[in-house]
Amino acid sequence: MLSSHFERYIYAVNEEATDVINGSGVTGAYLPELLRLLHSRVIVDAMVETGWEHRAEQLRRFMRSDAWLWDSVPPGALDHEALLTWMTAPTPRNLIRYYRYWEIEDIFRAVTRAPHTRTDLRLKLDELVRKRNNIAHGDPTTEATRIDINAYRDATLRFCVRSDRQLARALVRIVACPSPW
Repeated sequence: MLSSHFERYIYAVNEEATDVINGSGVTGAYLPELLRLLHSRVIVDAMVETGWEHRAEQLRRFMRSDAWLWDSVPPGALDHEALLTWMTAPTPRNLIRYYRYWEIEDIFRAVTRAPHTRTDLRLKLDELVRKRNNIAHGDPTTEATRIDINAYRDATLRFCVRSDRQLARALVRIVACPSPW
């Protein structure tokens, strides 16, 4: 359950961040390029997989949903779902990738100072996700002890609280607003 709640937290914080962007009235030029590329990826990839003679409707859809990200036109709206279609599980590697889209180069470096603390945090989160996947896929040799669960809970809480602060700071930089949370 902890792993599911952690995954849902990532989705919820993503929704909150896109709501801040959407409510700010900021144009696409102010958003990080990696975020804009990620947002446009879904529709562009679908377009590429379609024969050129059948792309008219997809081009119209791109112009309605994503053109604002790439031109000096009035702001549009980010689709929070488009930003996480690639994430299958909140592994440390995926978390680093996700927060990089918001211009946080390495979320683990941003939330911890000491290398041993950073390593421990990454290991605990990775172990949580890995064990959850093993258990969900029926691996009878995988178990989580009470001590494991307490360590995962502590690591998850520490990560969530600290990454919340980092994402709020990133949003302040991007949209020049007061702290959103």
